Amino acid sequence: MECTSPAPVQTPLFPTKEVIFWPHEEFVSDHQSNRSISEVGERWLSLLPNPKRYNLPDPIEVGKTEVFTPAVFHQLHCLYMIMHHYDVLLSNQADTHHTMDGDDLWHVDHCFDYLRQSIQCCSDTALEGQGEMKAPGTDGSGGVHICKDYESIRVWAEQGRITDLTHN
Repeated sequence: MECTSPAPVQTPLFPTKEVIFWPHEEFVSDHQSNRSISEVGERWLSLLPNPKRYNLPDPIEVGKTEVFTPAVFHQLHCLYMIMHHYDVLLSNQADTHHTMDGDDLWHVDHCFDYLRQSIQCCSDTALEGQGEMKAPGTDGSGGVHICKDYESIRVWAEQGRITDLTHN
């Protein structure tokens, strides 16, 4: 699986490794308790190496520096934003009159479409069989995927960062 772009600055070829997909319940909250939602949120944010350090197309000029972001960090940010709003809607944090403002709606809509495009772009063709559920179908568990080594990407991005901003 190779997802890259014809960027003006080529990214390194990162090592790949076989990864078997299993559920990672530590990345899903109970959707009820503030503690669970907060702990899971922190785990998600730990995947992002201070994402506001990066930006993209037509390069943004910071002084004389052109700034870009690896798409994987934008993709993870979008998953986190969708999960955050889902938790708010399902938890006690949302009263019966809770509404998302126009910026929140735009952001979540953007994230759904952006992730759809990202999934189609990478088009993981690993074959998945019967999942752990009883009904016929798959939950993705047990399938072997050839994945880029995410930690190598994180280290590379950290080495090239230009600011110390953190995710809000």
